[in-house]
Amino acid sequence: MQIAICDDEKEFCCQLEEMLLHIMENTGHTYQISCFTEAAALLGSGINFDMVFLDIEMPGMDGLSLAREIRTTMPECILIFVTAFQEYVFDVFALEAADYLCKPVDAEKLGNAVMRAVRKLEGQALLVQTIHSCKTVKLNQIYYCEVINRKIYLHLREEVIDYYGRLSGLEAQLGSRFYKCHRSYLVNLDYLVEITEGQAVLANGAHIPVSRLRRGALMEALLWHIKGKGKI
Repeated sequence: MQIAICDDEKEFCCQLEEMLLHIMENTGHTYQISCFTEAAALLGSGINFDMVFLDIEMPGMDGLSLAREIRTTMPECILIFVTAFQEYVFDVFALEAADYLCKPVDAEKLGNAVMRAVRKLEGQALLVQTIHSCKTVKLNQIYYCEVINRKIYLHLREEVIDYYGRLSGLEAQLGSRFYKCHRSYLVNLDYLVEITEGQAVLANGAHIPVSRLRRGALMEALLWHIKGKGKI
């Protein structure tokens, strides 16, 4: 798990990092914690963070503006605000923040917030058993899945992972963001940009076949998916 702390007070960053190290040691997950004292450095890091702890009042880009940028580039990222100011609580939850912790940070409240975030992140990943290894694949990395001769192929942003399995079983694991647009394909609705001439066009340029009988249902599923994410 990639975790970030962004606070213009370097001493507080170090204190919060120590607290997080103690909490994360008991989760059984591998992780990396990165500390930043300004928003621009975090955004320029090139890291796709799973969890970000951020202050609100910072020089340059403030925490709320940073959170909006994170929501655009890392939509699945869990945001936890840690601030001395209570008056921003309604602005924070409009950004779908997971928690709002006040300074000085209570260790028990921080632990509870982290464990809630970890449980949520665990539900955003798929455990895949290949011939050579067992690996965890983040759902937001999967553009689409296809089955060929009893083998499932997961088409990710940078690679394709294949393993033996049934598409029906995978569909049950992935949840509503993935839709079965064809008997051999599951498409990630987050990356669906167009449905045209019997094909679904994805953000990475891939064209996936859509069966004639499923075309209307796919359109409806996409509409509900967009509504659920608050985009319309």
